[in-house]
Amino acid sequence: MLRGTVLYRASRRAHAHARATVALLLLGAAVAQAAVPPGDTAGRETTTPSPIAPLSFTAIVLPPSPTLSPTAAPYVIREPAVTRPVRIALPPKIRTLPPKAVAKRTETAKPVPRRRTRRSGRVAGVATWYCWPNGHPASRCTHGFSAGGAYAAAGPEIRAALGPHYKGKTVWVNGVPVKLIDFCACSGAHVVDVYHSTWITIPNQSHVVVRW
Repeated sequence: MLRGTVLYRASRRAHAHARATVALLLLGAAVAQAAVPPGDTAGRETTTPSPIAPLSFTAIVLPPSPTLSPTAAPYVIREPAVTRPVRIALPPKIRTLPPKAVAKRTETAKPVPRRRTRRSGRVAGVATWYCWPNGHPASRCTHGFSAGGAYAAAGPEIRAALGPHYKGKTVWVNGVPVKLIDFCACSGAHVVDVYHSTWITIPNQSHVVVRW
């Protein structure tokens, strides 16, 4: 905008200078004509000056002023605007377990407890008696167990079926429960020795079925 204003003012000055020059020329011509003495006009033909046609005037072109010559506008390097970084909220990180950790957790899972089934079985044979202190003949009882208890001594087949921890287990001899507290060196069809006080309550002692 500053450049346009300077050019406009220079153009106005040039036009004003041209008008002033034309006015001086016209004034000089009028003065020269008035300076001629009246006597000099005798014997001469008086002529009326013709008006000057406007096209006879030529424009006076002034040399360009060095100060008015158009110059290229200086290139201004502008620094880039400083912008503040925008913080973008990131979603929270989801913690995932590695495959090894998942495998370890599955491996350390508590095992399902297995339901223990009661071992059952049966032996058939003959039931004999022992432990009759007042009998004829008298028979001794197992130490620590009174003669009136429902106790019995296990034969070889019962011991083989129940294993080494047979003592303390209860079996049923033809439906009569007895507790095994000793072993019996029985042979043949002899499978169990029962305290006399309980043996007399067992039906059909010569053919019994011992169950557990």
